[in-house]
Amino acid sequence: MAFQNDSSAKELNPQNNFEQFGIFSLPNTDNDMIIRYLLECISGILTGSDNLPNSSEYQRLKALNFKGEGICDSRVWGVYSNFPATNLNPF
Repeated sequence: MAFQNDSSAKELNPQNNFEQFGIFSLPNTDNDMIIRYLLECISGILTGSDNLPNSSEYQRLKALNFKGEGICDSRVWGVYSNFPATNLNPF
């Protein structure tokens, strides 16, 4: 059975003043998927990432129903990054 993110996590209200935090791991370790899934289930708030829409990582996590994939702004709480592997830094 394939993993599917079935959490009911929602976007943050941009009016709220939450501090964002970073989630960092090495590419292709699946640590990101497990950590993000647990955070979303426990908190009910989406986690995002700095993955680009044309990347295989973005496509893989989007297919697994990670709704915050590719979002780095105030709509998400934690932001996942493979930086410097992605050459992007959302912070």
